[in-house]
Amino acid sequence: MDFLVTILMCLAVLIPPLFQGGTTHLPVTLLRFLVLGVFSVHLIRSIRGKSLEWKPTKLDFPFLYFLALALAWSFFTEYKYMTIQWLGSFSTYIAVYFIAVNAVKPSHRRAILLALVLSGLVHSSWAIFQYGFLGAGRAAGGFFNPNFLAGYLVPVFSISWSKFMHSIQQSEYQWGRLKKRDILFLGIAGINLAGIFCSASRGGILMVFIAILLISFYYLRKRVLYVLIPLLLFTLLVPNPFLNRMKTLGEDPWAYGRIQIWKNSVGLFWHHPLGVGLGMYKYYSREYQFSGETTVSRHLKYALVAESDALHFLVELGLFGLVFFVWFGIVLGKELWRFWKLRPDDSARIRPEVRIGLIAGIITIMAHSLVDSNFHNPSIAFECFLFLGLLFSERDTKVKKVDIPPRKRFYFYLTLLNLGLGVAIIRPCWAALEINAADKAMKRGELDRGIEGAERAVKICWGESSYHDFLASAYYTKYNRTRDVKWFRKTVEELQEAIQLNPRNDGFYGHLGAVTEILAVEKKNSEMLNISIHSFQKVIKLRPFYPMSYHHIGYLFLTLGELGQAEAYVKKSIEIEPNYIQAHFVLGLIYEEMGRLDLAISEYQNAQGLWERFKDIRPDSDYEQTLIAIDIGKVNERLASVQGKYRK
Repeated sequence: MDFLVTILMCLAVLIPPLFQGGTTHLPVTLLRFLVLGVFSVHLIRSIRGKSLEWKPTKLDFPFLYFLALALAWSFFTEYKYMTIQWLGSFSTYIAVYFIAVNAVKPSHRRAILLALVLSGLVHSSWAIFQYGFLGAGRAAGGFFNPNFLAGYLVPVFSISWSKFMHSIQQSEYQWGRLKKRDILFLGIAGINLAGIFCSASRGGILMVFIAILLISFYYLRKRVLYVLIPLLLFTLLVPNPFLNRMKTLGEDPWAYGRIQIWKNSVGLFWHHPLGVGLGMYKYYSREYQFSGETTVSRHLKYALVAESDALHFLVELGLFGLVFFVWFGIVLGKELWRFWKLRPDDSARIRPEVRIGLIAGIITIMAHSLVDSNFHNPSIAFECFLFLGLLFSERDTKVKKVDIPPRKRFYFYLTLLNLGLGVAIIRPCWAALEINAADKAMKRGELDRGIEGAERAVKICWGESSYHDFLASAYYTKYNRTRDVKWFRKTVEELQEAIQLNPRNDGFYGHLGAVTEILAVEKKNSEMLNISIHSFQKVIKLRPFYPMSYHHIGYLFLTLGELGQAEAYVKKSIEIEPNYIQAHFVLGLIYEEMGRLDLAISEYQNAQGLWERFKDIRPDSDYEQTLIAIDIGKVNERLASVQGKYRK
């Protein structure tokens, strides 16, 4: 049983990071099944002793408080499915902590850490290859984000570096007395460090300096400068990816966007002091904007994450979350200090080089989470809770026991629990696979097969609002091909279902507004017209800096003949994005209807000038494509017509 626990934990360490850093549905599902398997094996092992044993730690009550808070939010949040998924994620991570404290034997801890070192070595080597041979400006290894790669590698580096520094201390600082395996750990730490530099992550480089400072100071004391000064000189003087990125800092339009996001997050917390619910940050952040002006647009964006886990979860959990952060921070700080002060002979369960490496890894993950979104990456979150569990397993506390039912009854209950959790774990992944298959089928032109796949995904994971939106898109494509009104009704029904499941997603309102706008204009349908205007007004409420919604409402008011309101809305869209060509054209139409021909000519000429300016530019995004898209023939036609009238 002990061996099986070790094998499953090593697989949990090695496999998920290989799939985009563990962020897609498949690795998350694998991780949850592996954790469930380890937990079940631990329970089966416990039944043989007719009691469930666990070691209490100082973090137990803070974690239970957090889970209770997350569970409570699942009843009150506006988008329950998302909150429940986040509850499942944190339950998995806390289960990892429990397993590391109680199920992993000290003799098997080394195998799990070696698996982690091996994983870090693979990702570091791949990052070095990406930078050195594939020409990547910022290497991401097996992760989709270079910052996540750095966040993952720094704790792994801490283990190898601590092992090497301990060997230096044991050899009385004489290189000639080092063993080959000690040099091996130095080489592994060097490869990890190179991988971190290839990511060019500012936070990652800062964290690796902190890790080196902590570990080297523990072993070298005043000699720590012998390590830090050469590394600092290398960072500042020798060409490297991090230095290259810092030199071009002023050329990056988003370089200081993170500071704007932090300010916006503070504003969100101020306006929602009780929180918005786990997983809901990205829907509330749309009320705020941050900008980075490009050639085409002011590119007003909203943040999907707060770029700071502390701020992110503070916004989502509110003042109740603040209680957790303060409580957890105080307890963790005290415990880390206690572990730091242990003498080598006081640590019977864990070797000092491992203990210091774990402490440095935990500190760097926590510190990095203050300025980045590390806990949004499952591999880093898993790594952090594993480190916490392995470290706190060292604490010498009295083991608690609870008698368990007779064996047959226990196996029956355990089977039911595993079946229920297994279904809950596999449903999101199964539905995601169905959606991916449906999307590929639709791209191949197999619309009916795509609709069938999307309908299956909705049945499997009914609470996922984005699947209803995808199905609505498929239905609308079917309507465009057949012009059968039943497909249009199904489109509207699915979009309304998506809105009911997640009323904070402005995209769903935008899609509903767009499809009903077409029918309202084509068929002069007043019901569809009212739905469309209401939908776009809802988008404005949820995302006030999105220019397309103002433009759509302005156009609809133009068709109604309410020219004053039409003018106000279209002007607002141009105020937000001055290079919005279609808005200039529609404003020209409004002025033409008003009889203000001079202003109409001016707006048509503005549209012409913008088209000439951007006609050879390749947009960086769909957003920019929408801004510069225009039928220039219609613009020229209207301009010529109005100029003829104006001369008369």
